Parts: sequence; structure tokens; C-alpha cells
Amino acid sequence: MASVAGQVDDEKRGGMSASDTCSDEEVEDRLAEKSEPRTASETSFVQVLVCAVLVFTNSANVISLRVSRTHQDQHDDGNETGPGYIISTAIIMAECIKILISIVLHFREYMTSPEIFDSDRSLSKYPLVLFEKIFVNWADTLQLAVPGGIYFFQNTILVFALSKLDSVTFQISYQLKILTTALFTVVVLKRSISLSKWIALSVLMMGVVLVQYPTEDTKSIDNGPDDIAERKDTWGTAIGLLAVLAACFSSGFAGVYFEKVLKGVKSSLWLRNIQLALVGISLGLPSTFVNHWDDIRNHGGFFQGYNHYVWIAVLFQASSGIAVALVIKYAGNLTKCLASAVAIIVSTIVSYFVLDDITLTPQFVVGGLVVLVAVFLYNFNWVRCVVLRVLL
Repeated sequence: MASVAGQVDDEKRGGMSASDTCSDEEVEDRLAEKSEPRTASETSFVQVLVCAVLVFTNSANVISLRVSRTHQDQHDDGNETGPGYIISTAIIMAECIKILISIVLHFREYMTSPEIFDSDRSLSKYPLVLFEKIFVNWADTLQLAVPGGIYFFQNTILVFALSKLDSVTFQISYQLKILTTALFTVVVLKRSISLSKWIALSVLMMGVVLVQYPTEDTKSIDNGPDDIAERKDTWGTAIGLLAVLAACFSSGFAGVYFEKVLKGVKSSLWLRNIQLALVGISLGLPSTFVNHWDDIRNHGGFFQGYNHYVWIAVLFQASSGIAVALVIKYAGNLTKCLASAVAIIVSTIVSYFVLDDITLTPQFVVGGLVVLVAVFLYNFNWVRCVVLRVLL
């Protein structure tokens, strides 16, 4: 990697010798050592903390998105307005907010790490540092184009799959992404997964299927006469299943690849977030204008339908993206699957008691219990150690 921008020679550093300066590799190594927990107890605490943050942000993201879609036909003053907001624009704005948050945290890391960055640090020099890290070091940034491009491809084929499959088939088949994530963890990261954890992940998949199993109301909404006629086509169903399978494999690979970039190549987590968000924006922005140009041009522009509910949803979307990166960095993709499943349960329960816009079904209750059992099985050794420490 290129040297940090803004570095000066030994004389300008106040007579520092060559042995006092850091090479690029030493800079990245020290940055990684500084950011990662030092002991097993610290590691466990950090993992639990970031998982809790992910559960909260994912749950808040789902709830705020639901509320924003419910109130999309009203201004902040309660008056009715035109068409609702375009979801892809909200995702782009979430990526922009994620960049701003990551820049602030990366700048804090830059200013508080004299042993890592140039000793002559300042706010005026930081933009040059960031520019070199992202654009001059374009090959490093290009690594994030792989998961970014795959995520974009995944979202596209999921929309196609939904046009070919009924909601039940789609929800059940898409949960295979849990097992494909485990498969790529073994193949790409060269990690071994114990039999008990494979069982736990399989149980988790079944639990999520039960939790997300559509109700009769949802089925009636998703299955209009035209949709049913289209989905009765055998070839269409087969193509839809192949699309879901491709989405499952792409989801698993993209997540594991991103984990490899975060952990394998030692660099700042916040810099990686900035790079990934830039890739997402560069892919999403042209797609949004191509697919929604008529709406943007004729119905209020890029921010049509935006109100404070939408901005709250955008903020939680950005927070959820940062939380996902934290979990992948400090716990891994499989733990992210567990936390995401718990978030589904939490958001559903909150929607039932607070928003009163869904009905809890028996299969949801059973599925929630199955998910909790899966989480316990996956973390059985860790739970056992904690219990033994408390008792002994």
C-alpha cells in the first residue's frame, strides 16, 4: 500500500531517525493491533456487545422502514402528498450517511494514533490522507468492488425471483444463505466448523423459515390473479428457484469475502466502510436513475415522498450497515446470521405490541423458540464457560 499522505522527511519531524518511522506494513499492523481486543475475555465482551448493537439496529431498521412505508403518503404536517419515496434513493442516502459516520470515526483514529500515523497530523492534512487511501491506492479500494458488485447482483436477481415464486417458496429457499455462508467460511477462510455448529445452523435455518412464514393475509397480497398465473409456469418456478439459489451463494460468498478483507488485510474498519459505501453508491446511483428516471423527473425529484419517518429509516439503515461490519470484523459472518435471526424476532414482537400491524401466529412462536435454541447450541461452549466461571 502507498505511504500515508502528508508524511514529511526526518528533518521536518524534528530530527527523528529513520528507525523511528514506520513502513506501510508496520502502520497497518499497529492499526490492527490497536483496534482488536487483547484478551479472550475482552474478545467475548466485544463480540456480545457488537451482536447486541446489530440486533438493536436491525430491529430498529425493520420497524422504521415499516413505519416510513405506512406514512409515506403524508408530509410532516399530516397533509397528503404525492407518490411515496423510492427505496433505492433511501439506500443511497444511507450509504452517504454511513460514509460521513465512518469518516468521523476514521479521523478520530487518525488523530489519536501518533504511533501509527504521521506525528505531524492535523485536520487540514486529513483530506489528503483520505484521498490517498481511497483513490491513489485504487487497487486496495477495488477489493471492495467484489462484495459491492455481488450485493448489487444479488438484489437484482432477488427481485426477479420474487416475480417467479410465491412468497412461501421464496422465504423458505432463501434461508439457504445461512448454510452457504457456513460453506464459504470453510472453503474461503479455511476454518473448521464443528458438527454441533452445523446442526445449530441447520436448526437456525428452520427457525427463520417458521418465523418468516407468510400469513394468509400476506399470501393474498402477494398472489394476485396475474401473479398466480405467472407462477404456475413450471419453467418459471424452476428459474425462480435457480435465481434464489444464486442469491444464496452470492450472499454467502460476498459476506465471507468482506470478512476476509477486514481480517486478512490489516486496515482500518472505518476506511473499509468508506470504500464499500463508495462502491455501493457508484453502482446504485446509475441504476436508480435508469430504473426510476420517469418518477424522478415527473414526481418530485430524487427526494420525492421524503419526510421525517423516511429520514429516521435512512439513519437506522446506515447504523445497521456499520453494525454489520463490526460484527463481521469482531465475531464473523456466522455470528451475524445468529444476530440477524434474533433481530427478526425482536422486530416482529415490537411490531405486534407497539405498531399493532401484524398477527403473531403459532409457527412464529415455535420458530422463535427454535431460533433461540439454535443460538444456544451454536454458542454452547461459550455459555458453558460463562456458567462455570459464575458458579466456580
